[in-house]
Amino acid sequence: MLSRSDPTEAGVTLVGVLIVVVLIGAVCAGAVLGLSAMTGSGTAKRTAIDASSAQACRAVANAARSAATVYFADGADRMYPTTWSDLTESGPPYFQLAPNVVVNEADPKELDSSGGWKLVMTGGGPRVAEFACS
Repeated sequence: MLSRSDPTEAGVTLVGVLIVVVLIGAVCAGAVLGLSAMTGSGTAKRTAIDASSAQACRAVANAARSAATVYFADGADRMYPTTWSDLTESGPPYFQLAPNVVVNEADPKELDSSGGWKLVMTGGGPRVAEFACS
């Protein structure tokens, strides 16, 4: 006799997969940031550093999108994060900051990197959280 699986089991599995995706994205972003920090300086290498900084920011933005999706899926109120602390200060966190990345104290919707890039969160709450590099 066939039995139907519990729908909550499928939801937990989906959330588990999303958490794994977020963690893999954060690890990849950390690796990219680490590689960009190891490059030298100089005018010839400046373009490469700028390109790697842009690539690092895009990787972090992708991980943040995944984290925001998991945050939405986990919440009973079905809201998206509105500040970085929503993603970084939960236990366990939805998003782990790389060592050279901090939340801007003056603007809790902005991440600042020692690599020169910024990642700004817009939207949130009932609207999808969006992430833009600058």
